[in-house]
Amino acid sequence: HFASASCQPAAARYLHTQRQLRRPVVVAPHASGVTLAKAFFDSLAELHASGDGGSRFASPRAGAAPTLAMLLPHKASGSERRHLELIGEVRGQDAIIVDDIIDSGKTIARCSEALLEAGAAPGFARAP
Repeated sequence: HFASASCQPAAARYLHTQRQLRRPVVVAPHASGVTLAKAFFDSLAELHASGDGGSRFASPRAGAAPTLAMLLPHKASGSERRHLELIGEVRGQDAIIVDDIIDSGKTIARCSEALLEAGAAPGFARAP
């Protein structure tokens, strides 16, 4: 993941300067993606704290810093169907799903549905 982590600052700078992110929340779509999501979160938080890059953060709570959340697959007892358990708050926030790879898009689609159901604003997905 060394190469993956090295492009985090550039991607964070793009979202920080080119998008209207009012209240960004960086989301790891599974437990194994937390390290990558945290690296992206750190880059975004550093930009926000420094005011670098022509910030467009505008929030009812002026200067809302990015937050971090995670989705965990959870199988209900006696059920074949798994659902995603959300750890963290996303309601009213601009979700940025950070995954290590986007192959078929199923993980991103399931995560997007879960985040929208939890009240997140439509957001972005990225992989290194």
